[in-house]
Amino acid sequence: MAEEALNKKFHLLEQRLQQKARELSLLKEMSLFLTDSAQRALDLLSYRIGVLTDAKFVRVYLADNSTSKLSLASGYNLSEKYLDMVKDRFEVSIGSVPCGRAVMERSPYIVNDVTKDDAFTSWSSIAALHGYSSYIAFPLMVHDRIVGAVDIFFEHVRYFSDDEVNLMTVLCNVGALAVENAMLIEKISNVSIMDEETGAFNSRHFRETLRREVERAKRYSLSLSLIALKLGGPRTAEEDPAAPADITKATASFVAAVKTGTRGSDLLFRYSDNVFCIVLTQTSRRAAAGAVSKRLRGAFHGAFGEDAEISLSVVSVPEDGDATETIMKKLFE
Repeated sequence: MAEEALNKKFHLLEQRLQQKARELSLLKEMSLFLTDSAQRALDLLSYRIGVLTDAKFVRVYLADNSTSKLSLASGYNLSEKYLDMVKDRFEVSIGSVPCGRAVMERSPYIVNDVTKDDAFTSWSSIAALHGYSSYIAFPLMVHDRIVGAVDIFFEHVRYFSDDEVNLMTVLCNVGALAVENAMLIEKISNVSIMDEETGAFNSRHFRETLRREVERAKRYSLSLSLIALKLGGPRTAEEDPAAPADITKATASFVAAVKTGTRGSDLLFRYSDNVFCIVLTQTSRRAAAGAVSKRLRGAFHGAFGEDAEISLSVVSVPEDGDATETIMKKLFE
């Protein structure tokens, strides 16, 4: 009996040592999250989760403020198609992806065998196409607030121990904290690239962004369109009593309306006092000149009044060229 009790103690001690070893390994991984770039933190999170869990692939999403939508922000071992969606923050409703359940329930969503899970039935054909058999999702949380979610896919059927789930939960929470901290740092840094009066990006950042997006459009054969908006401004109060008395306030209202009515990947810049530019990634000339321009005119007249004047010009890559200087010249000529 004494020998049996001793063996039991040794077994428990061995389990505790193994647990401590896993925790120390996790702490080492946590140190790699120290970064001032939100995208770098996201990429590290997806990579470390993929390596540590031996996953087939990993997807990391960020949640919007209302926690109703998720945008694909990073991934591990993703296809070129998914990588392109990551670059453009592909957005989905929370109920349309499996990890949405983890977000809504604020706890891990585990599917040991996707062929035997009723909730995963609608995804069975997609699972077969992408070659995964097991799945687990985690919410990314900071102080009970949802930051995003993580999808982890496994090639073979897997059964996860409580220790594995707990360690992955801690890793995801640490990653969420690192991402939020990096975002706060970026927000502070953004002060230097923002137009304080309106909340749009400034002209210096426009040139840097245009150069980067033109090169990316050329490299990946993607559509890219730009719209220059010259604001004529409202009529004076003498001419129109309903005209906005505060031009600065009206301009800021216009910028806010444009941001609300466009995708997160569409960036608005104040090029000069009354000239704004919007960069539309993966947007054809037809879409830019049609639906997008219509929304921009609506936002302008909503802020300045129906009698205010605005002129728009549209330039697209590759139709109008694929050199930054050429695009700039055509946009403002």
